Amino acid sequence: MSAQRVGLKISQKKTEVTMLNVSNPLPIKVNGEELPTTEEFTYLGSTVTQDGGAGSDIKNRLNKGRTS
Repeated sequence: MSAQRVGLKISQKKTEVTMLNVSNPLPIKVNGEELPTTEEFTYLGSTVTQDGGAGSDIKNRLNKGRTS
């Protein structure tokens, strides 16, 4: 595996995969086990979605602004 060659270790319990703008994604496997997929996740306060859109991120930021 490429990650192991450079000293990286991927935790199968902590890792989920999302594919951006991919119509037929192939599964990603680590040590023969397929990693679970997710449709959206938060990274540095921004919501990243599978379709690459920013609609839900904008809504979340507006709601946070309204409540503060």
